[in-house]
Amino acid sequence: MEKITTDVAVIGSGPGGIAAAVAAARTGARVVLVERLGFLGGQLGSGLPFLAFYDMHRRQVVGGLAQKLVDELQSIGGTANHQYCPLHLSSTTVNQFYTRIVCFKWAKELGIQLLLHCELSGADVQNGIIRSVTVTGKGQSFRIAANIFIDGTGDGDLGFMSGASFEIGQEKTGQLQPPTLMFNLSGINFDRFCDFIEAHPE
Repeated sequence: MEKITTDVAVIGSGPGGIAAAVAAARTGARVVLVERLGFLGGQLGSGLPFLAFYDMHRRQVVGGLAQKLVDELQSIGGTANHQYCPLHLSSTTVNQFYTRIVCFKWAKELGIQLLLHCELSGADVQNGIIRSVTVTGKGQSFRIAANIFIDGTGDGDLGFMSGASFEIGQEKTGQLQPPTLMFNLSGINFDRFCDFIEAHPE
């Protein structure tokens, strides 16, 4: 098993993971970014549009790395930029392949070490502190020791493997909410709808 020592280990390269890795590397930290797929970005690289850069008054309220990504995508024709949307406030379409390229570009520019096609498979915890993690790829495992570990898995896998307390489902039944199907509904009286919900909480 190959051993890697670094300052920061980020497990998962979705929106939170890539932002954490970039922010840490900008401070000069040595960063290892682990991703179970063959590309960076997670849902960023899926082609789903960004929502909510604008508020209800059409003011831009999101900036930072998210805006930097949109700026870079716009410079290479990878987005139509922010468009006002009466249902979502704003929608920012992105080309998923260009998005992945920009994430790889950031990692290269900042010297972030990448481990692609690697899944978190274990955590070594001593006295409540994560000392190292094990990630496994095709035919090889890596033990990563770091000063800081960031769980960017989306499902809290590192926290779970490390023994963190958690809750799942409703308090008494453990029942889970089914996956959400998003849709838009128009032509309703919203005030009457809210009054009905208040009068019929069941």
